[in-house]
Amino acid sequence: MHRSSSALAISLFLLTGHAFAEEKHVAASPCTESEKPVTPGSPLSYSAPVAIKPRGQGGFTLKGLVPDLFANSELERQKQKEISRFLRKAPIEAYVTGHKKPDRYGRHEAFLAHLKDGNEILLQDSLVAKGLARVLTDSLEDDCADHLLSIEATARKTQKGLWKEAAYRLKKADDLHLSAIVSTYQIVSGIVLSVHRKADGTSYVNFGDNWYEDFTISLGKKGLQSWEAKNKFLDDLQNKPIYVRGWVEDRGGPLIELQNASQLTVAGETKSLGDTR
Repeated sequence: MHRSSSALAISLFLLTGHAFAEEKHVAASPCTESEKPVTPGSPLSYSAPVAIKPRGQGGFTLKGLVPDLFANSELERQKQKEISRFLRKAPIEAYVTGHKKPDRYGRHEAFLAHLKDGNEILLQDSLVAKGLARVLTDSLEDDCADHLLSIEATARKTQKGLWKEAAYRLKKADDLHLSAIVSTYQIVSGIVLSVHRKADGTSYVNFGDNWYEDFTISLGKKGLQSWEAKNKFLDDLQNKPIYVRGWVEDRGGPLIELQNASQLTVAGETKSLGDTR
């Protein structure tokens, strides 16, 4: 039999000698619900492009953000200012993935948050909303990715911050200049010409007839399973306008490898990317 909340409060009072105010409900972000909270050491400081450091060793990298170091010094200054402003708020909680090991510098991937009026406010949310960071979906759960991508779409529509810069704007699949964007993180839009599956389990989404020059999306078994588990068959993408985000590689032509479902969306079927240009 479960004890009532009033009986539990009385028991706690007897054990501790303190009365408890009614528990406040905290509206958790979809990005922190499954993460482990850690109280970081302080003071915290920003180390470009996405590291947050306490005194001494260790610290955090900002999970879910592309590690952009802006060539535009004014953008970098605004980013520094926004992060410093956020870090002055107390208390700060860091939410880390418990099973993931730190990087070689002893830093854990984390979401940083503070409470405001019972709501959990993420540093990542603030940066993305102001156009001072882009969303990196690689290690995000679906609900968290959708949450951050929705914020990013609004910033992009209103051309906040980095979205005014040509280097970060959405690229057209049929108008890519590989030499300028290889090894960079991009959002690419286009109409799918064909889907090709190989015997080894690799799949390709093609945007032109020449596979060695035109833009392509590749999916290994893991990427394919991730997308088809959340969506329909990959073959249904033929003749549809899509958006894909990721690191551009040179494999005879520009290519993005799909690691998870949140990297690819069909235009008009989701609010997370939006039909923006």
